[in-house]
Amino acid sequence: MKNILLHFLLWFQLPFAFAQPQKTEYRIKYNNGVLLVNGWKYHSGDDPNWRKPEFNDSAWKSINPTLYIKDIPEIKPNGVGWLRIRFRTDSSLLNEPMILQIRQSVASELYLNGKFIPHYQQNKSDFQNTSGYDPIGYPISIHFADTKEQVIAIRFRVPAHISPFKYWWRIYALQYLQINRAKVVEDTRIFREIIPFRTGIMFVLFLVHIAFFYFQSTNRANLYFSLYAFSAFLTNTLFQSLMNYINNVEMASFLNLPAILAIPFSHLFLIFALHELFQESRKILFWVAISFILSGLFSYFIKYEWSHDWNMFWSPIIVGIAAIRITWQALKEKKRGAKIVLTGAIIYFISAFCLSPPLFTKTSGIWFHLWYTAETLSLLIALSCYLAYDFALTNQSLRKSISEIELLSEEKQTYLMQENTKLQAALLQGQTTERKRVAADLHDNLGSTMSSLKWAMEAINIKNLLPEEQRVYSNLKEMLESAYNEVRLLSHNLLPEEFEKQGLQEALRSFIRKLNANTKISFSLDIATNVGKLDKKTEFELYTICLELVNNILKHSQATEAKIALTKDTNQLSLQVIDNGVGKFENNSEGKGLKNIEARIKGLSGSWETINHEGWTHSIRIPI
Repeated sequence: MKNILLHFLLWFQLPFAFAQPQKTEYRIKYNNGVLLVNGWKYHSGDDPNWRKPEFNDSAWKSINPTLYIKDIPEIKPNGVGWLRIRFRTDSSLLNEPMILQIRQSVASELYLNGKFIPHYQQNKSDFQNTSGYDPIGYPISIHFADTKEQVIAIRFRVPAHISPFKYWWRIYALQYLQINRAKVVEDTRIFREIIPFRTGIMFVLFLVHIAFFYFQSTNRANLYFSLYAFSAFLTNTLFQSLMNYINNVEMASFLNLPAILAIPFSHLFLIFALHELFQESRKILFWVAISFILSGLFSYFIKYEWSHDWNMFWSPIIVGIAAIRITWQALKEKKRGAKIVLTGAIIYFISAFCLSPPLFTKTSGIWFHLWYTAETLSLLIALSCYLAYDFALTNQSLRKSISEIELLSEEKQTYLMQENTKLQAALLQGQTTERKRVAADLHDNLGSTMSSLKWAMEAINIKNLLPEEQRVYSNLKEMLESAYNEVRLLSHNLLPEEFEKQGLQEALRSFIRKLNANTKISFSLDIATNVGKLDKKTEFELYTICLELVNNILKHSQATEAKIALTKDTNQLSLQVIDNGVGKFENNSEGKGLKNIEARIKGLSGSWETINHEGWTHSIRIPI
């Protein structure tokens, strides 16, 4: 990847001229900077006088420091050396803001005309303790004050511990040194915006395909597509970090390993995904493509230069050919969506071919990023479009099937609703009949028996009784009177005549009148004018609930006042039963009556809330 950046910088030239002692000149071209490659001198050792512009370096050895450091035998690990270059500036650049950019893999100090230039966060005092550091082209502001000869001197040291990484990362004494106008540097930063855009799309597509696989695990093509997208995302993320953020060379060498290895893995996942998508048999051409990609993977551990071109340029061309072959075969077999994927495969192949060494697209320039973006995203987007198209057709077919099922079940649903209505009517009728029977039994049998007991008690002459017997007689008579009244009230309220003839509201009014006439508690009733007539089931259940709650008040509340309120708004009916008593009440208790209340509210799809504050408040809400 570092060669990619070098080619990018060589492609663009700034419109100012430099003349070196060897009479080498850089012509003004495209207003895009000049790369100082020729004219560098090298000498091993360390002497502070070597930074001075007047020092005579004519006896030093001419080298190209932009080569891979293992190809420059004069440079030794952990040895200190100096690089110097001389050039002249055009008068048009005097006092104009300029930018110097440098990339390297060593510890270094930079001097312009003998003056120390702090090109990264490091002081001269810690030079011997500094690891390899790459400024990654961070802009360094400089000015040319006159047109005399300019001298750049670089004191550098190759840290010994980075030598074992020669197969993991290219180590350079000076990968490049470029001088540019400040405004041009700002304008070219837009190229970097393409990489985050590309990386973000890859991550989104990874999430989309992994979600598809999660909900449809039988389709393994989505798993391979998600792995391909994630591998491409990982490669782009790491390379973006290496090219823009990671300054430490040792860390960069480690991060470069997963970045490089992710490339062949992404190619493998893509081949498997296409075969899985179109159910293509894995014949000899499949294994040839797989073998070629794996060879590129293993070449990384043999020679970095081989693996770079193999994985970055040649493997994508093989993948593009394989993708076109698979999708063309699917198109001939008239498989759904083959045209969409074939289009993506053709774009992928063309993009990979344009990036290959024969055409030698200038790396890291705008065209390189555009072709590379087209290569990495073309098949992913085509496959995503195909899956969306397939999902749309499947969804359309599913909707059609659902419509047919709904149509076929409509009559059955109507029949069931009718039967349910009949069942509810029969159940209500059965409950009404049973209540009438129980009320009649209470009135005719138990009521008559208790009335007879009452008259028998009245016949006893209490004057003939002892004082203790008189107290027992009085208590027994009082208890009998209370039981008789309760039985009479219960028999009348189980299903009063007003309920059958006039409905819930009149039945509640009659109920309240009887309560006030036969109990010590003062009951009141408040019914909103908009309540109106309800369906028989709702009225029956509400009346029964009122009976249960009032019975609980009479037995346990020790209240002096109680109230029943019935209101109605747009979408619900509210029933409140309130008392000022102190009796214990738990709506989750095991009492049969309370269980009946809960069951009836549930049958009406309602809710029940109880509040204990200066008495009990029962709030029941029924949707209407």
